[in-house]
Amino acid sequence: MNRFTLSRGFTIVELMITLAIAAILLAVAVPSFTGFVQKCAVSQKTLQVHNALELARGLALSQRQVWTECTVDASNSCVSSAGLRLLVFRDDNDNNDF
Repeated sequence: MNRFTLSRGFTIVELMITLAIAAILLAVAVPSFTGFVQKCAVSQKTLQVHNALELARGLALSQRQVWTECTVDASNSCVSSAGLRLLVFRDDNDNNDF
């Protein structure tokens, strides 16, 4: 028997070609994946805002009171931009403060 017919494994050329193909596929896939992740994040935030609006609407209808939604900063005061989280609260005196 020939000594090459019994050998099992990959040559260095085969491994290099496989790595080159994997690198090309990865280079093509990464930009698409980051776009997908960004779209998922926007979709999740949109769903959170929608759910907060539905909660405020449902509470206002069931309790016949004014409920307000706003984004709050670290000091828990309503801000128009760069808020950390979304808050739904009953606004008895209509001053957007809870």
